[in-house]
Amino acid sequence: MRAIIALFIALSPAVASAADRVSLGTSKISVRPPDGWKAKAEGAKVVFSGPDGASFVAHHVAKDKAEVEIEKLLNDHNRDLEELGTDGELREVPVKGMKAMIFFMKAQKKGQPVEANNLVVETASGDGLVFLGLAPTGKGLDEATLALAISLAVEK
Repeated sequence: MRAIIALFIALSPAVASAADRVSLGTSKISVRPPDGWKAKAEGAKVVFSGPDGASFVAHHVAKDKAEVEIEKLLNDHNRDLEELGTDGELREVPVKGMKAMIFFMKAQKKGQPVEANNLVVETASGDGLVFLGLAPTGKGLDEATLALAISLAVEK
């Protein structure tokens, strides 16, 4: 299933409509929240809230700080997770012509089973976009990851 998600992300065309799109920082990249999800900008990040406790936090990281900031964001996101094993491995997938890495993990957080998806995209300018997803197991996080990645578009 997750290999199929990576394939869909790689092959999906850019979304042309600007309706209901959310800009990600100063990256000139926008994204459409998945159906049934809400988006709220909070400073330099955008928080996406989905049904059943699923969430994504999107961060825009400037090129000059990308490596250090991305590592810090991933470590902070995964700090409270007890890894139970991965569904596959870290995968490189192109997203709209941009380099991207996606990682799926099954874990526990405070004793509850969760899924944690991390999507890191390098924009054409060298900036980073980091999507950190967390949801109770089986609550549609894979589909939300796919929807967010497919909806990425460069603003003109």
